[in-house]
Amino acid sequence: MKEKRNISLSTVVLLLGAMLFVGGLAVVYKFESSLVSGAVLGGIGTLVLLLSAGFLFWVVRELERSEERLRVIVESAHDGIVTTNEFGIIESVNARVTTLFGYRPGKLVGEHLSMLLSSAYGEREEGEYLLEYLDRKQMGEPGVTYVVHGLRQDGHQFHMDLAVTEARLGGERFYTVMLRDVTERVAAQRVLHQSKDELERRVKERTAALEESNVRLHEEITRRKELILELQTAIGEIKTLSGLLPICASCKKIRDDKGSWNQIEVFIRDHSDAEFSHGICPDCIRQLYPELQGPLSEL
Repeated sequence: MKEKRNISLSTVVLLLGAMLFVGGLAVVYKFESSLVSGAVLGGIGTLVLLLSAGFLFWVVRELERSEERLRVIVESAHDGIVTTNEFGIIESVNARVTTLFGYRPGKLVGEHLSMLLSSAYGEREEGEYLLEYLDRKQMGEPGVTYVVHGLRQDGHQFHMDLAVTEARLGGERFYTVMLRDVTERVAAQRVLHQSKDELERRVKERTAALEESNVRLHEEITRRKELILELQTAIGEIKTLSGLLPICASCKKIRDDKGSWNQIEVFIRDHSDAEFSHGICPDCIRQLYPELQGPLSEL
């Protein structure tokens, strides 16, 4: 597709003026020349005038088509588009703005941009420039998108993206404000943040539980190590008697590993933790101390 060249309006005016000038000369010359020559030049002048009018009509038509194309693009845009002067007074809106806010286009033109924002942002001050007003509300940097609260005609508030761009035309400064409903996106982000917070909470709880279990496990391991050490110490201190013990059939002495004969109580004491207290049984009293048997039996 070939690129179309735009003809400046000054060029069009210059060409049109030149054509009209040639046509005027032809008309003047008509009255100063012979009848035939004047008629010829007059016809040429008329033709030039007709061509000039046709060219002017074509230029105007192209301008109208270009303007109509731009209008269709703006009106069909998914985002709301608002143009304001340097003080924030609305000069035009597209169809999306009326859908977002519920106003008729004629209702918004001439109003301040703050009419579309939540009352929480407050009113503008008298004579305040648009960027000054937006800057007071922390959303005044051109080209940056801010999430703000929009205000519909019925009083309902919703989340929307707001971005302001500045432009100049013929020394006049104006602003284009782009608006987009992001209610669903903000809701999804809120759910995502809540899920993230819930996940972090569960991770912290799980981590705390694992740390507590780890502490208890270490305590249990330490306790068991201490118990094992106590058992090993006790086992080392326990003396046991096992195997065949050589004992005298008469005096009941026991022979040790060195061949010495020891009293049975001495042998048991040396090879275990047992201690002895001495007494005398009734049989031995009758055998060894018969004279004491009577008195002891009465006790």
